[in-house]
Amino acid sequence: MSFFSLTKGSAAALGMLARHAGSETLLLTQPARELRAAINIEPFTSVGSNLVLAELVMREQRHSMTLQRDDGANAQHLADWVEAAANGTLDTAEAIPQRAAPAELLPCWICGSKAIGYDYAIPGNAFRNGVKCRRSSCQSVEGAETSEAAHDAWNTIQREDLDEQPDATADMVNHPPHYTVHPSGVECIEVAEHLPFCLGNAFKYLFHRDAKGNPLENIEKAIWYVNRHNETYPAKPALPEEAREALGQIVVHEPYPFAQAMLLIAGPDQCGGYDNCMLMLQEEAQRLRSGAEPRLAA
Repeated sequence: MSFFSLTKGSAAALGMLARHAGSETLLLTQPARELRAAINIEPFTSVGSNLVLAELVMREQRHSMTLQRDDGANAQHLADWVEAAANGTLDTAEAIPQRAAPAELLPCWICGSKAIGYDYAIPGNAFRNGVKCRRSSCQSVEGAETSEAAHDAWNTIQREDLDEQPDATADMVNHPPHYTVHPSGVECIEVAEHLPFCLGNAFKYLFHRDAKGNPLENIEKAIWYVNRHNETYPAKPALPEEAREALGQIVVHEPYPFAQAMLLIAGPDQCGGYDNCMLMLQEEAQRLRSGAEPRLAA
């Protein structure tokens, strides 16, 4: 069993309190866990008293301790006392319940996107926890008392559905989910069908880079198609008005460099535009190879 211990900063703050009195919030850590404790130290009010009173509040527990004023060992006494209270080794203390770290979130079974945990306020001063697909339109769970419970509820749904067939209500031919879950609400084909073959494919791979397959692989495929178009350079007709509007709705939800790359792929030809597009995407691919998190549309 591992134990809570004061951080170096909290131990230093406790040393200052031991010498000068006052109030502070202490931080105790344990592998994958944290615990906060409020402490207040005040001198006794009786005339001539050489004592100070320390009061400690840690979750539902409250403890007090009397110390000699100006005792050089007070900081160590207090540190030992706080850690003993946290770990249940103090004579009057029960161990603070240890909470397991939230389970790692499984990807959304509908579109394959990563999930995100969050908390939100409810009427009063309480909070509830939830988890949602980063694409937000797929699915979510809410109402959990703790983040651990929210993660468990989400993962239960994913494990139940991962091996099932797609939702019978999903049109996997005309409107497959990985093309329709973009936060803009626009379908990929509304833009891609108006582009030359290679640019249409490049746009498609960037559009669903996180919703289907490996994001890095999809970016690299987009780079290949942009380069192929750059080598052959067929004529690219201007987008019709409806497609221009759809492109605008898509890119406002995209982070750098994808918004810029999509505009270069689908917008009017620019001198050196495809070279710049490939350069931005190559830098992003290298960032992902180094272990960075994918940049998601929002």
